Amino acid sequence: MGHRHLRIVFITLMVAATTACQTSDPITTSPPVASVSPPPVPSSGPSASPVVIGETWQALELPTSDVGGGWIGLMEAVTTTGSASVAVGRPVCTLGAEGVVPSDCHVSVWTTTLPGDWTRVPDQSGLEVAYTASTSGPEQGMFDVASGPAGLVAIGYADDRSFDGLGVAIWRSSDSRTWQRAQVEPALFSARVAAVAAGPQGYVIVGYVIGAGPRARAAAWTSPDGVTWTRAADSGDMAVGRCYDTGEEPACGGMRAIVAIGSGFVAVGDARTGTAGKVVQPAAWTSGDGLTWTRADFDDSGKKGSLSGLTTGGPGLVAVGDIEDQGLAATSGDGSSWSVTQTGAPALQAIASVGESVFALGVLNKDVEPHAELQLFRSDDGVAWQRVPGLPSIPDALSYRSVDLATASDHAVVVGWVEAIEGTGADVSRNFSYSSQSSAP
Repeated sequence: MGHRHLRIVFITLMVAATTACQTSDPITTSPPVASVSPPPVPSSGPSASPVVIGETWQALELPTSDVGGGWIGLMEAVTTTGSASVAVGRPVCTLGAEGVVPSDCHVSVWTTTLPGDWTRVPDQSGLEVAYTASTSGPEQGMFDVASGPAGLVAIGYADDRSFDGLGVAIWRSSDSRTWQRAQVEPALFSARVAAVAAGPQGYVIVGYVIGAGPRARAAAWTSPDGVTWTRAADSGDMAVGRCYDTGEEPACGGMRAIVAIGSGFVAVGDARTGTAGKVVQPAAWTSGDGLTWTRADFDDSGKKGSLSGLTTGGPGLVAVGDIEDQGLAATSGDGSSWSVTQTGAPALQAIASVGESVFALGVLNKDVEPHAELQLFRSDDGVAWQRVPGLPSIPDALSYRSVDLATASDHAVVVGWVEAIEGTGADVSRNFSYSSQSSAP
């Protein structure tokens, strides 16, 4: 997550029309290095074939009540719960007079049941936060959400009255409409959290703890209900090297993504090597209960890069990430050993599975014209990746931020936000969201 101030921004509703594209070219199954195939040629003439997920996309509108003055919430993450989708993000605040701190801030939550558009959950005491500007480190808001046995659990950061600044925050909801903020013990959560997942027995949050010298640690916390949390055992397998001191928030290794498999969990992320902690290498861990973790092996200890997205599906476990803004993918049968390849795609930032395939979002943030692009890729084995045409890209986007992807058996949802320059020359941020639905029986 970059270090950004919340901005006074305006949502521009975007409706994009896309055309159906067939993805009929075969996917290469065993190249020595993962590759991206060229987009398939759309078929001509009428076709009775059913539309499958990823072929066509429809823009989802945001509520008109969110358009206008004030601080708007920026979408950060999305999950699916049955036929519905839930997105979470940053606070919406009332805009004060010039020079006055914004007030009446509430963390944003949206819901939709396709093909409907997004509706923002009403402001309520459980979502209320005090405005806090961050110059370095975490920013305020919800940054991940998972659905589990006790309902929805969202994680992020909010004002922490136990000390001056932002602290880890956890929210819970049994129905996606009514939210409560859980009490968090500062000593337990004076850390950084990255992702949350749910299994049959409860929830696991993963992240890392910043430490001086080589004392940075990967970290995990477990809960049966989203209320009471226990930190996982700290062992040698949780060592992630020395943090790289950037002069602001240090860049540390740690766990970045997590999925439940059976009754256990698998997490991926990165570790740092070298005297200054500048060298980044992919890392993974497995756990049977979320409390004790074992470090996984990689096919080449010299591989570099970070893994930030993880899913389990037809190919097994597939993780994605990047190395110097180039896409990285890793595959595993059980999470204990991994094979890593470069995909030839841009940096991959989100991944989800549909049946026997996996989809990943690639972001191409360019410093000069043409502008940034959001790209969709599909793989049947996690090694060979094919560009899927049809996902809209915003013409005036200078950069894409916090893109996320969630799937169900018959649909997929993409959310995120862009930084753009409007016709007036103003620098603005705007949410966007697209959905893809299957017509297959």
